[in-house]
Amino acid sequence: GTPDFLDLDSDGDGVPDRVEAGVDPANPVDSDGDGVPDFLDTDSDGDGVPDVREGSVDSDGDGTPDYLDLDSDGDGVP
Repeated sequence: GTPDFLDLDSDGDGVPDRVEAGVDPANPVDSDGDGVPDFLDTDSDGDGVPDVREGSVDSDGDGTPDYLDLDSDGDGVP
């Protein structure tokens, strides 16, 4: 019920918009190139696993948060 411009997590994926939007709010990040900026995309890396399930942790310690990492456990299998 909160308008997107007031919601700290407008897509409800558990990753704050300030993290997903990137540095330039006029040019938001679209990590998977699907035309939907990350702050509105429920699957920012396009791997079929919702961001809310992956979260903003970095499970494999490679410097890429799980919600953007196509291989979040680092086992070589996407």
